Amino acid sequence: MAVTRGTASSAATPASAGAPSATSPASPASASTAAAAAAASQASAASASSQNVAIPVFGRTIELPLTHDQLLIVGGVAAAAVVAVGAAWILSRGGRSQPKPDQGGATDKDGESAKTDKATTAAPTTASTTTTTTGATTTAAATATAATAAGAAGKGKGKKSAAASTSASTPAASATTSTTGKGKNAAAATTNTTTTSTAPATPVSKGGKKTAAASAASPNTPAVNKKASAAAPAKEIDDGTPLAAANKLKNEGNKLFNASNYTEAIAKYTQAIELCPATEKERAKFYCNRAACHAKQSAHALVIEDCNAALAIDPAYGKALQRRGLAHESLGQLTEAIDDLSVAVHLMEEEASLQTALSRILESIGSSKAKESAAAKHGNFPPARIIKMYLGTFQQPDREDKYAKELEGKDEASLTAEIEAAESGAAKSKIYTLRGELRLRAAQYPGALADFTSAVTEDGTNVWALIQQGTLLHLSNDLKGAIVVLDKALSLSANNVDALVRKGNVQFLLGEHQAAIKTLGEAILADTTRTVALYHCAQAHQHTGNIESAMECYEALLKLNPKDYDAWNQRGLSLYQFSLLLAQTGQQQAEAIMAQCLNGAIESFHSAIAIDQTKPEAHNSLGYVLQGINQVEPALQEFDAAISLDPTSPIGYTNKGLLIMQSSGDAVKAKALHLKAIEVDPSCIEARCNLAMLLFQLQDIDEAIRHYDEAIELTFVEQDLATIFAFREAALSRKRNIARGIAPAVAEAPATSDKK
Repeated sequence: MAVTRGTASSAATPASAGAPSATSPASPASASTAAAAAAASQASAASASSQNVAIPVFGRTIELPLTHDQLLIVGGVAAAAVVAVGAAWILSRGGRSQPKPDQGGATDKDGESAKTDKATTAAPTTASTTTTTTGATTTAAATATAATAAGAAGKGKGKKSAAASTSASTPAASATTSTTGKGKNAAAATTNTTTTSTAPATPVSKGGKKTAAASAASPNTPAVNKKASAAAPAKEIDDGTPLAAANKLKNEGNKLFNASNYTEAIAKYTQAIELCPATEKERAKFYCNRAACHAKQSAHALVIEDCNAALAIDPAYGKALQRRGLAHESLGQLTEAIDDLSVAVHLMEEEASLQTALSRILESIGSSKAKESAAAKHGNFPPARIIKMYLGTFQQPDREDKYAKELEGKDEASLTAEIEAAESGAAKSKIYTLRGELRLRAAQYPGALADFTSAVTEDGTNVWALIQQGTLLHLSNDLKGAIVVLDKALSLSANNVDALVRKGNVQFLLGEHQAAIKTLGEAILADTTRTVALYHCAQAHQHTGNIESAMECYEALLKLNPKDYDAWNQRGLSLYQFSLLLAQTGQQQAEAIMAQCLNGAIESFHSAIAIDQTKPEAHNSLGYVLQGINQVEPALQEFDAAISLDPTSPIGYTNKGLLIMQSSGDAVKAKALHLKAIEVDPSCIEARCNLAMLLFQLQDIDEAIRHYDEAIELTFVEQDLATIFAFREAALSRKRNIARGIAPAVAEAPATSDKK
């Protein structure tokens, strides 16, 4: 049975969405293959400045100014930096604005660090990681930032824009990725998972209060009165007491701090500490203010010492936890930094820089551990499901399997006998190639790699053996070795489409995105009748946020083959991505175009379904989009349709579990669905990550960590590993803080005011 390209899925259709035929969709202006190749050759460079983004939508080009960051968010690039925000949000269990961090900061009139720039990012309101494909995971974390940004765009009393609903998220890579079944970010197989996620978020009741499940904490947790930190500072009263004299010295120290005279400010705070009675809680402020001076002088060990003293007086002092956490970070003590900041973020909701700091640290830890893990997996193959999906992206309905006929009537024993009887050279190389193909079809990947390597040894000009050897080196996580072999194949056959596409995919995984898109553009021009290069080039553009070029590639592909199921499915996801991008702009004129994109996405999924009603992928994709616009019942119907079409696929189950948790908060049912997904496919990384996030919400931290560990074992792409490690570290931090009796709790109790 031939392997087909995988995609995403879901099936009940909203009444407003018609089901166009595969040959006459409501589509954007068609792009020629040449235009697609030209777009591919122009790799988009990262730019922090605003730029006009043009995309053909329904026969006309729309241009809107967008920053590069917005492109990355909507494009679903699963960089570790994006991923870490989701893991940081887990620790905070709530949304805060996110200014740039400032370890010292200017002080306010009472000597405390003043807030830095106000944040622009709101947190997601629900946990929703809709996986729309059966590919490898970029995990829920990877799309948390996109969902966060979409949530900000949809702010309002009881209203959410279509793309900024509670489940709005980025179809993600690595680390997330808005694809379903193929692409650049699948675990080592570059199969793209559209994992849409909003990090394990706090379930919110209709009244806006956190539910018991989200706010549950260790019985040993100190109660925290968040309102206390917002109280205005008391006026200085000179009643002749030692405390009054200490406060006067503190205020003098504040003035010196604001004048950047930190040494003299330290002297004033020290005098205040010495004067203040040991029984007074105010001493904690004096220690913390002195710590701020030490931070300005980069005396991080002294910062920790003073914060320790402040916290001994008041364990729920958020500012002291913040300063100690940042000092730990400066000293490279990242575990201690996360533990402090994850508690501080609960005590100081207005200090958005805390979540930014958490994101930064989790990114660093995730990236470091991911490098080690990926290196240790060098030479190992990911789960067979992922490999089959990736290899399936090279199968075209209009092209015959070149070795199918030659393998008829052959088995491994007969081919082994032929190899032993054959003389060295080209004839023996061909038999090795045939046995390699046979083993490849039987998922015997190490044996297949050995055969293709032997074929090349027998005949160094065997181009197909070189291509297959390079492909399997890529899949076994030897990316640099794959490039060497594929380059050799291209030296023998410069315009070989198969070699060019595979090389482009490896370059993309190596982070060489511009080079990858250039190589894929060369593949398009090498043979304008083949759709495989257009498909992979579209995926590359999609993951780098270049929606315009991605759409051009999909349109060119559909002109060549109007019945390409996967292309219709991916086209729909690209349109939905663009609707999310439009939501980011906040521009009123974008609303009508956004609606057109959403309708076009839904129509594309119906086109795919009309082409092949036996596949579940487009149903998962449609359910994902319907979930994004808060159409719960239709989305559930689509996920149910996906499950019905392929009960052995885990994706429909885990998608449904996410939606149920989001829409009803039924954790028991959601958990059962994630477990069912793992039962039908223990190698499903998405299901394990989604279950881990749910378990985290339910305070079953040990089980959450276990499933993250399982996901790590199954994941091979460094980007994706960074995502999962970041989430795992967030869970470990919660476990450590619970053990120390300082896990954040939401309760009413006095705490030291941070307005001093």
